Amino acid sequence: MVSAVLTKIQSLATQGNYFMTKHARIQMIQRGLTDADVRDILTNPNQILRTDTNNPDGVTSYKIKGGQHDHRLAIKFVHNPDELIVIITVMDNQVRAN
Repeated sequence: MVSAVLTKIQSLATQGNYFMTKHARIQMIQRGLTDADVRDILTNPNQILRTDTNNPDGVTSYKIKGGQHDHRLAIKFVHNPDELIVIITVMDNQVRAN
């Protein structure tokens, strides 16, 4: 299952079937990442860190890590009408202490 999701992410991203929410774009800029960094994460995903199934919209979301610098994204899949990756947010690649 995990490898199927990673393969799906890579395939859709390679085809350019993804877009960023306004929130994700703001977070990307604030964290010093570029569109190329985000594409690198999506086309080279290496780990699903968390799967959230209890979202208000009923759509499963995934926190993934990937790319050359192991940056993280939160994503979900939608049909509009083709299947797309929606990038919900862009996260720092470092885990912060609470």
